[in-house]
Amino acid sequence: MYLTLWLSILATLLSVMAMARDFLIPIFFRPKLLLSAGTTGEYRSDLTGLGNSLGTTFGYNFFRMKIENKSSATTSRADGVYLRILNVYKDNTELEPFNTMMMRWVSNTFSEDLSRGEHLFVNLVTICQDENGHRYAYPGHMGGKQLGLSAGFPEDKLDQPGDFSYRIGVYGKRLNGRTYIIKFHFEPNESDSVTSLTLEDEKNLK
Repeated sequence: MYLTLWLSILATLLSVMAMARDFLIPIFFRPKLLLSAGTTGEYRSDLTGLGNSLGTTFGYNFFRMKIENKSSATTSRADGVYLRILNVYKDNTELEPFNTMMMRWVSNTFSEDLSRGEHLFVNLVTICQDENGHRYAYPGHMGGKQLGLSAGFPEDKLDQPGDFSYRIGVYGKRLNGRTYIIKFHFEPNESDSVTSLTLEDEKNLK
């Protein structure tokens, strides 16, 4: 009888501990993402002299954003992290219509898990140069032309100089969604066509 009672108490305690763990761990241990961006070094990747089936040569410049799950005693694994470009602006005018665009990680996926202290990059903007040397600034990765640029989107704005800004959302399991603002200047006729690239947490701008 006493054995049965003690086993019942033990089972109850284990159940309470499991429930407490499920409630307490997310409170004290959470992913802590740090975003950064730039135009040089690890933030840029160039592919030039590529060809297609017609023999035409072209090139790409990928400007990337770094997402790091900071290493600290209270940092937990960040599961299913994904990012969306929510809005695209040029010279303070929103370019519409635009479908929210999933951003592609350099691992060629749309969501990733980040362990504590781990970082990866997403493609932020793709500068596409055609065979005549003409450049276009496409949001996200080049494939986003089919994913986000809906019928009627003013693509003619993407090959003209100006100040661009993207509103970007960051989401994931056990992550509170946050939005960031990316700004950069585009000069299609300059060798360094993307300059003055900045990133800010949108809540700090309010």
